[in-house]
Amino acid sequence: MRAGPLSDDKIIKILNRHFVPFYTSYEDYEKAEGGVSKEESTVFNGLMKRFYDAKFETGLVFVYVFNANLVPLGTLHVAKAQFPDVLEKFLSDFVSRLHITGGEPSFKPRPQSVPPPAGKDSLVLHVFIRGITIEPKFPHEDWIVLSRDELRRLLPPPSSAGHPWRLDEQVAAKFGGRLHPTLEWLDNHDGYTVKIDRLNLQAAPVASSGEFKIARIEGKLRMLRTAFSYAPEKSHVSANLSGYLKYNDRTVLSLEIAVQDAFYGDGSLDDKEFEGYVESRPGSEPRQLQERFTSSH
Repeated sequence: MRAGPLSDDKIIKILNRHFVPFYTSYEDYEKAEGGVSKEESTVFNGLMKRFYDAKFETGLVFVYVFNANLVPLGTLHVAKAQFPDVLEKFLSDFVSRLHITGGEPSFKPRPQSVPPPAGKDSLVLHVFIRGITIEPKFPHEDWIVLSRDELRRLLPPPSSAGHPWRLDEQVAAKFGGRLHPTLEWLDNHDGYTVKIDRLNLQAAPVASSGEFKIARIEGKLRMLRTAFSYAPEKSHVSANLSGYLKYNDRTVLSLEIAVQDAFYGDGSLDDKEFEGYVESRPGSEPRQLQERFTSSH
């Protein structure tokens, strides 16, 4: 939904002017998990019972519409709501039938993907992938925070000053494990299946001057990432990684890595190609907002 109709300008406009958009995890509110209080869960379950009693379709993946008095007005399954024209008609019917006048968004619009909180000595990594996705028009984004200690582990060992060195594999795995296309993943009891078979990133110093040094990064990634409709033997990511590391004697100042020659499959000609990058951002400040972001609460 977020990569489809909720990124459509027509849907964004009608939601911002005529509704108070709210999206959440059904399971968290139903079971009072993920930071949801028991009081919130009680209200949520009571509202869901009202929809059920009103004979509306209900479930985990639905659009629910109700008024300020928590009176159910209608529902739409995402199998239909994923199509912008269908969702637009569904919402417009409420606007016309209830004579809803337009207004400014109830909450200030904000992006769906924002940098997480991070200390000034840490580095925020922005992962951006495009290619094979559930909704091919849109990329996916992810965020990783490297702590001060983790950044120090990426620096060259004292014994290798001026010579190539291998980046700490455990630290590199924090972002390496996110370099995969967006598909509907198969979950296991640990959340999802990711198994890095190979992540070898070599850094080689290049000529530089001033307060910092620069190293060229080259490496390869090979990992298992299971996905719906893909057999495990056809669920492998393979990619070449290249970029630059800016550092001084105390910490890493920036990290930029391009994901190139990247494929998802089993190594055959049927593999699907994707691309991406890792971009560092010191101390996290959210981006400047654009008007097309949907207001959400």
